[in-house]
Amino acid sequence: MKDSITLDQVKELYEFLQGNNPDSILMGKRNHPKMNYEKAYNVIWFLQEHLRVLPSSFEKCSICANLYDRASEGHYNDEKYPGKFYCTWCDHLAPEDSFED
Repeated sequence: MKDSITLDQVKELYEFLQGNNPDSILMGKRNHPKMNYEKAYNVIWFLQEHLRVLPSSFEKCSICANLYDRASEGHYNDEKYPGKFYCTWCDHLAPEDSFED
């Protein structure tokens, strides 16, 4: 099941958790979750790492906070910068020594 979940679907969940309700969902405004991007990503992380219902390759860029699939774009260097992930759009802003040789 988790392999059939797409990055776009996870992005939709990420936006929903931040209070951006998709047009296809009818829900009163007062019932919308309203988390900041960090808390919203913590929910996604919990679904990935603890419940294992989402693919673990989806990451949040440490610079722009957008979600991306590290299996196909971006980079990270866990030895020099643990917990720091950079999407393709922010690669040029990452520390130069974060790129693996």
